[in-house]
Amino acid sequence: MAATVGTALTKLRRRARDRAILEASNELGGFDSSIIHGNPEIEACFVALSILRNIGSETFPTGDLTPTTPVSFEVDIDPARSSFSRIDRIRDRQTASYRIGEKRDCRGTMAQPSVLDQKLESGPALENHSVATSTTAAGPVENTGKAGDDLEAANNTNGNFAKEEDDQILHQKPARRGRWGETVSTNHADLVFVLCSLTTGLCDGVVYASFGCFISMQTGNTIFVGLGASGIPMNKPYGWLKSLVSICGFFTGSFVFAKIMRALGNRKRGVLTVCFAIQAIFVFIAAAIIEADAIPHDINDQPTSGPLFLELIPIALLAFQFGGQIAASRGMGFNELPTVVLTSVYFDIASDPAIVDGVTKNVKRNRRIGSVVAIVVGAIAAGWLCRSDAEMQSALWISGFFKVCIAVGWTVWPVAAK
Repeated sequence: MAATVGTALTKLRRRARDRAILEASNELGGFDSSIIHGNPEIEACFVALSILRNIGSETFPTGDLTPTTPVSFEVDIDPARSSFSRIDRIRDRQTASYRIGEKRDCRGTMAQPSVLDQKLESGPALENHSVATSTTAAGPVENTGKAGDDLEAANNTNGNFAKEEDDQILHQKPARRGRWGETVSTNHADLVFVLCSLTTGLCDGVVYASFGCFISMQTGNTIFVGLGASGIPMNKPYGWLKSLVSICGFFTGSFVFAKIMRALGNRKRGVLTVCFAIQAIFVFIAAAIIEADAIPHDINDQPTSGPLFLELIPIALLAFQFGGQIAASRGMGFNELPTVVLTSVYFDIASDPAIVDGVTKNVKRNRRIGSVVAIVVGAIAAGWLCRSDAEMQSALWISGFFKVCIAVGWTVWPVAAK
């Protein structure tokens, strides 16, 4: 009789758990341990089963209510990789296993594990997957008083350890990703992209003055490509080629940076730092090529092709890195600060219904105006640098220095509030 009751309770517990797993799998397309450990209805089911088991242990104090067949589970949970988990039923495994109703050598009653002690173990620890954990039942308890006292003492055998373990499972935190995996705050980050707009004005100004094309304002380049079909302008027969290379470089840079940053996390500290470091490297390479006089860059005599079209090299490098600049701006959520275009920004400012609001009441308007001012200031500075002995490469060195400062700034930028 006692063995029959014990077997029935074990089967009922197993069916309840399998049903919960099945529903979780059907609903989510994959098993999520939080469905069991955080669902009050399922937890209430296991509470009821534990109560039934207590009643059985009191009714049959000397009976054997527990089958000896172990049922094991393994749950592979890796929060750093995926929010879903995989569960497989296995036998005789030492990892993430528990034994339902393990035999206890006790008189009068038996120690009952807490509700969450009889659960699917979460597998190896999040920071060390090689360490396996298993939940075992409490040891024997002396029956020195009334049945009710025995039951209370038995439940207290697990003590605070069980409660702490339950709390840990119900409030598990994702694996620590280190400093470079932190999500940076967007507070005052708009100032970073206003500074990027200044570099846009510097680079676009000197490149257009020396090579007759843009490297970030691709609307103008698109027009130049179209005019090139009719051979206009006459004195720049290959001007359309420079514009086309700039468009292709910008498109490629935007695609590469956007894909990688989206995959790794647009607002991760390490991603933003590497993104701007790469931009700085590309700008420095272009500046070094021009500094070495390997490419003609006289503003009074713009090269129509140059030796072997070498001017296409710095154009492609600079256009590529500007794709990373706008990818970072969009990834941080500053759509009103594209940093490489002004036509849509002008429209957004003019059509803003709150254009006359106070300075503190319309942040997006302030950002747009700041971007326009920064690009204009950069272009003015670029013109004077081109006319000076410093020439166009000086503007590129300055822009590269700004990019390095931004990359370093991301390493110490505050973390986003949780």
